[in-house]
Amino acid sequence: MKAFRVRRDRAEVMGIAAIVLATLGQYLNLRSMVVPGVGVREGILIDLIAAQYSGVSPSADEKRVEDRLRAGAEWFARRFNYDAGHAEQVRRLAVSLFDQLRPLHEMGPDERLLLELGAILHDVGHTIGRKSHHRHGEYGGRAGPLS
Repeated sequence: MKAFRVRRDRAEVMGIAAIVLATLGQYLNLRSMVVPGVGVREGILIDLIAAQYSGVSPSADEKRVEDRLRAGAEWFARRFNYDAGHAEQVRRLAVSLFDQLRPLHEMGPDERLLLELGAILHDVGHTIGRKSHHRHGEYGGRAGPLS
């Protein structure tokens, strides 16, 4: 209850639901599963299922490169006074959809990382102009230090 900040009635159900979904996934030999977010605080079940079915984990070297690229995108976005909370929410939702739809789009970790970086940087163009912020942001991304 404390860890996930949920009421007792929710906490009692969440653990059991996670076990049922994980067992069902193993029994049915599923590669992925879509879990409705209704009533699930902070996407706990989605995170548990994603960890179970998200595919191959990156190597330590790949993880370092990904972390460095994410940090570079965040550094670049901070220079444009981006809304870090909003960017993180967009990033989280984008990769959740990406992971859930992986069987349909069949894209890999490189495309997932590119989506994450785009989510972090998606609003940096607001500093230059609100009307065409998407174009300004694209130019900044292409011409900036990450390109």
